[in-house]
Amino acid sequence: MFVCASHRSLRLSNRALLTLAMTVDGSLSSFATAAFDVAIIGGGVAGCAAARSLAATNAGATKLTITIYEIGRGPGGRASTRKSRQIPPMRINHGAPCADISTPAGRDALRDLHLPPFVGRVGGIDSSSGRFTPRPADDSGDPPLYVTGENNEMTQLASSLLAGVRPPSALTTRYSTMVRGLSRNHDDGRWQLHDKSGATVGAADWIIVAGSGVAHPRWTSTFGGAPPLVAAATTLDDPILDQALAAI
Repeated sequence: MFVCASHRSLRLSNRALLTLAMTVDGSLSSFATAAFDVAIIGGGVAGCAAARSLAATNAGATKLTITIYEIGRGPGGRASTRKSRQIPPMRINHGAPCADISTPAGRDALRDLHLPPFVGRVGGIDSSSGRFTPRPADDSGDPPLYVTGENNEMTQLASSLLAGVRPPSALTTRYSTMVRGLSRNHDDGRWQLHDKSGATVGAADWIIVAGSGVAHPRWTSTFGGAPPLVAAATTLDDPILDQALAAI
């Protein structure tokens, strides 16, 4: 599970970032012999890694369809790379400058990507003084692995994860798409994803929320109304989901 923070390295961890998965009946095993659809909200590194992992775990056992809904114009999220039409050679990693892979699970997930090493300095900047402090060496076990994307573009890290989805036909990407609401269809129990106008932009048996955006309190101050996942949770009576939302 990926954790990303703007202007910091991107760390693979299973503790800090909450990726929420909701099913129609709470059990993936119920889909063991049936086709099912998964909607991933967020096309950052976490969402792309989830798509790759889900496709690999399924391994053709069922007919799986994965759709990533991402507000940006391409994959990457907080680990995106911006380019300039005026200065074509310029590349700016506007969020995470590198990926800090510090767990065995992270190394396993990225082994096949053949990512180039990050050669810059890693550390923190004091918000008051602007002073840069290098990150101290980690003497406990294997040192962290710092990597970036091809051509030092962090967007390529997310793109590399998506390129590994097999079969490619299992994946659909919906960029420039913002999910503003979630609801359940009373007839078949499937999730409905809505845009700002309330129109349905997609439907799925499962929803994976790759990040806290649609569940975080800041949603209300930014867009108004309750965060979509919080609003949906009030109709579900799901203690596990409620506990996860409380952690955010």
